[in-house]
Amino acid sequence: MSMQNYLHNNKEVEPLDCALNETAVFDQVRAILDCKRFTDGRFNSKLEHGYENIHLKCFDVSPDPLAYVRFMETKLQKRRLVVDYVFRPMNSPRDKTKECIWQHDALRERIREFIITNYDYHNYCSRCLGSSDELLLSS
Repeated sequence: MSMQNYLHNNKEVEPLDCALNETAVFDQVRAILDCKRFTDGRFNSKLEHGYENIHLKCFDVSPDPLAYVRFMETKLQKRRLVVDYVFRPMNSPRDKTKECIWQHDALRERIREFIITNYDYHNYCSRCLGSSDELLLSS
């Protein structure tokens, strides 16, 4: 829903309309996920088994969004030139009470299944989380 919020704020998509039939809702979801901004070839299912030297891992960012940053700090070399971080707001705050999806559990589950079935990245994440390939980031 945050992707939808971002695209809606930039006048690229309409808000999700849960009153539409399921096919029309899936078309709305497809319009969000097929936006070039989010589907620029960064992930393909061939990455999972197509290369000897690539071993995909996943992590659950929902409990602590900064856990991955802390985890990677121990793996990556520090930058030679450190610059001050400048916050660049990319998305306006969401009002979940205005998002119909949170009042429609069955539709939300069907959308989840649709996304996992039709999008490689979400399919991989669904299978990876809870498996031996999940990075456990708890501090």
